[in-house]
Amino acid sequence: MEQRTLLIFGAALLSTAFFLGGQYVAPLALIFNLFGPAPAAYAHMRQGPLSGLAVIALSSTLLLLLLPPVLTLGFLLQYGVVAFFVPFFLRRGHSWDRALVLTVWAGIAIALPLLLAVAQGQGLSPGEMVRQEGHQVISRALQFYDEGQLPAQEREALEQTLSALAEVFVRIYPAVTIVLLGVLAAVVILLLHAFAKGRYLIPGPAFAQWKAPEVLIWPVILAGFALLLEQATIKTLALNVLVVLLPVYFAQGLAVVTHYLRRRMVSPMFRSLVYFLIFVLNPLPMFVTAMGVFDIWIDFRKPKLEKTP
Repeated sequence: MEQRTLLIFGAALLSTAFFLGGQYVAPLALIFNLFGPAPAAYAHMRQGPLSGLAVIALSSTLLLLLLPPVLTLGFLLQYGVVAFFVPFFLRRGHSWDRALVLTVWAGIAIALPLLLAVAQGQGLSPGEMVRQEGHQVISRALQFYDEGQLPAQEREALEQTLSALAEVFVRIYPAVTIVLLGVLAAVVILLLHAFAKGRYLIPGPAFAQWKAPEVLIWPVILAGFALLLEQATIKTLALNVLVVLLPVYFAQGLAVVTHYLRRRMVSPMFRSLVYFLIFVLNPLPMFVTAMGVFDIWIDFRKPKLEKTP
């Protein structure tokens, strides 16, 4: 009982610290937000759903004492959904990739009604509310750059660029939300696997052997052709499809890379360097995504038959 209580309180404090770090330490916000749901998910995976819910509830209570309620709601949507549903589905025997997809669907089912309710309360459509938030972000960014006393011409060019990006973001906001939920769920699954140490099992195939369902290539192809059309609604739909599905094929390409690194018995340190370069060095992400797409037909991981003399 004492060990259970310590795990709950420790995970709650760690999860709260991650969320606060994401709010106040801007340079490390991405890292904090990626790791934030993991403590509650770990408690859930180790000790069951009641422990996971206890961590989320305790963290929410602490945040209510420190932050405005709207940010605590953000914590529940950003951390709580992923932290609860990933281990919930894994403990029920779903493979890790299926658990990821189900978690994303659960997150959408919870977040969408809340978004509609908030937008209706403000007398706005969801798109207008997202656009309004985007303009606020642009204003804060321009204030930051104003402190550096940018020349008027450069400031105007920056404002135009940020405004154009904001309009694109409004168009692809649904897809971006899905991708962010998927990335958070994937990081949680990775961390749960790293800290399993025989305490629990993560069902599903090894990542090096993982493949996306082949049927997904057809929406990618159709969306690519749809971008050539002039109809704005069709273009927006195609953009959202590509934003959601291209990361799936990036993951498949990454699985191919992992397969070859392990086959060559590359050291963990060098593997980490390869992964780091893939994520940060252009055009490697596009190359890996293309590898994931062509893996459908080429099957890079197919065992080679030895030639007989």
